[in-house]
Amino acid sequence: PDVYPPEHADDRLVFIGWNTRTDGTGKFISVNQWRNSVAEGDITLYAVWSKNVEGIDILRIGPSVSRIESEAYAGLGRIKEICFYGDMPEIAEDAFSGVTADVFYPADNESWNEQSLSGFGGTLTWYRWIPY
Repeated sequence: PDVYPPEHADDRLVFIGWNTRTDGTGKFISVNQWRNSVAEGDITLYAVWSKNVEGIDILRIGPSVSRIESEAYAGLGRIKEICFYGDMPEIAEDAFSGVTADVFYPADNESWNEQSLSGFGGTLTWYRWIPY
């Protein structure tokens, strides 16, 4: 289907995809997911905006994040450090494609384990840490 990002005048924000609900609690559909999907019938989607992260080199992922979608941070090569602050979210196998970074996860959190710290599409080096 032909769908284009909506126009937006605020250059501090970047369009990252759509959600099926206005309050953001529905299914998130990234731009890349939409390009590779086929919708049958009419569907109403709501634009999702984020702060422009192209210039960010440290990514902090808070404890409320439960899932990181496919290609969520793909191609953001400036990210050099990723810090997680809560339980291990479900992470799509290509969420960090093209990213080379040191990744820090909470040392005292049992949801993180050595077997689950691989892939995710990037060159990621994992470290246990104690977040303050």
